[in-house]
Amino acid sequence: MPSSTFLFEPNLYQLEDVQITKNNRIVLLGREYEETQVGKKKRKRLIFKQYVMAVYDADGKKINDVKVDAEDRYIISGKLIEQPDGQLLLAGFFCNNARKEDLNGFYINKVNPDDGTLLLSSFKEINSAMLGKSYEDAGDEDEEIKEGNKRAKKAKENEEDDEFPNSFTIKSVDINPADNSIIITSEVSKYTHYSYTNSQYNATTRSWTYSTTHVHRFENKDILVINADKDGNIKWLNALPKLQSEVISPTSSRTFWGSYDKASYFAIRGGMPYYSSYKSLISGGNLVLILNDHNSNNVNAEYGDRVKVIANFKKRSSAYGITIDLATGKMSRKLIASNNNETILMPRHAYVVNNELYVPSWRVHMIGRTDLKFAKITVK
Repeated sequence: MPSSTFLFEPNLYQLEDVQITKNNRIVLLGREYEETQVGKKKRKRLIFKQYVMAVYDADGKKINDVKVDAEDRYIISGKLIEQPDGQLLLAGFFCNNARKEDLNGFYINKVNPDDGTLLLSSFKEINSAMLGKSYEDAGDEDEEIKEGNKRAKKAKENEEDDEFPNSFTIKSVDINPADNSIIITSEVSKYTHYSYTNSQYNATTRSWTYSTTHVHRFENKDILVINADKDGNIKWLNALPKLQSEVISPTSSRTFWGSYDKASYFAIRGGMPYYSSYKSLISGGNLVLILNDHNSNNVNAEYGDRVKVIANFKKRSSAYGITIDLATGKMSRKLIASNNNETILMPRHAYVVNNELYVPSWRVHMIGRTDLKFAKITVK
């Protein structure tokens, strides 16, 4: 691809999606960032600036740039969706102010796959004040989780954590075979990383041993479900309130300063979290979601309802199936199984085959081999 048609600073650009159309057009969707200083310590962070979308021919020559901001709205998330007829849809979330910090609604733009021009824009407002405001502490977690919360609060106050702002991520796009309507599910999520070091002196060897713990905290929040017709017009939108707070904290011992946190590789590349988030599939006239939630959240919550935070997946969680009527958007909940110390289902990592899900359960032990089990869930 000629460099003159693709000019971005490598550290300020992230390629998000590529689509090859039936007419051999190459459609690129990427994120452009800008570096800014935040906090009292003026730490440098990359802040999302804008989505960049462009159409190229088969030889890599740019045909057209696509404007992804619409009127007084600002795009904060996007995903290219290819329909069965080859048409492209650009779907995602928008904000009503240039700071792009809040979610105000969902949009779908229909894109001409030949030249990248927008053919249709469909918007649905969301009451952002209700999203992320309906959680309450469980109040029954163990001492380990309480101590982890204290350390996380201290790291945030001292500006020692690397916090990635809320991300409104599209997780699945399904085409309803009954009418070719588009079912989009997405999740509000946040990732935070910090570390702390403990030291111990060995009088025999007259040396210090340093133990560094790297804490990866994932907060997977509300699920938004959007139903659009085959032309991209939004029919209805519904939200499922939840907050799964999962902490993964590997510890490494060393006798010198400087360490490598192997878990960071998996944390930022999608291997984590283990027990949070969800998996979806279409069965009949319903969309089915499989997820772990707090045992007390056994009645299906509605938009704006208060729900308990699930943090202790070993002792306080169960796997639930959420059935969503595709005609109306109404939800119902069913208990699938209770998790325990030995078996915690991992819905996000499930494999979907027709109307069946194969859900892994992976448990790492300090001593002994890792346990890997699978559960089969059949949707009827």
